[in-house]
Amino acid sequence: MTDSSERMDPFCSQPITEWLRGCHNGEELAQHKLWQAVSEIIIGYCQRRPGRRTIDGADGIANEAFFQLLMGLQENRFKKLADRHDLLDILFHLCKCRTIDSQRRGDTKKRGEGKQTDLDLNNQPSEDALKSMIGESFEELLELVAKRYASRPEIRIFEHAYLCDYKDQDLALKLKDEQGKDMCARQIQRRRQAMIEWLKNKVSRRE
Repeated sequence: MTDSSERMDPFCSQPITEWLRGCHNGEELAQHKLWQAVSEIIIGYCQRRPGRRTIDGADGIANEAFFQLLMGLQENRFKKLADRHDLLDILFHLCKCRTIDSQRRGDTKKRGEGKQTDLDLNNQPSEDALKSMIGESFEELLELVAKRYASRPEIRIFEHAYLCDYKDQDLALKLKDEQGKDMCARQIQRRRQAMIEWLKNKVSRRE
């Protein structure tokens, strides 16, 4: 039995197939509409899942799973996505994978507590410190962020935080999430931290 085995229409007849086609073509409006349709469902799914708490929280896991869906649609990786029920099956699977990854990173963080590390994610490093810690020029880091987080608030968070030296609490007054909702400082901090971790992992794998 799959997590979306209840075969009633989970989206109240919204034009999901049309929005999926738009997402496949990189249309921002379709991405926004699809996120509005699925966000409460997958956030609720993440909140209900048993097991250890994650360092990203249900919102962060759902957000990243949706981003992976968008990337997969644009790269035509979901051959079995035939209908709206398949969409939920794929999103639930992506949420499971992101949950496992988040728990793994949380375990790594706990093991490193009390030790000196090269990057304190609770503080906002300067542009120069960021370049030094990750080992790439700022322009290269910005290019990586732009490619991965296109059409998401992360790119603006990165630009404002490291080009304009805005703090997380300042950005909370300026930016909105994918649904057009205001973001709190904690949400911005969590996304900024996830970006830095991703950049570190991305650069280390290339070396």
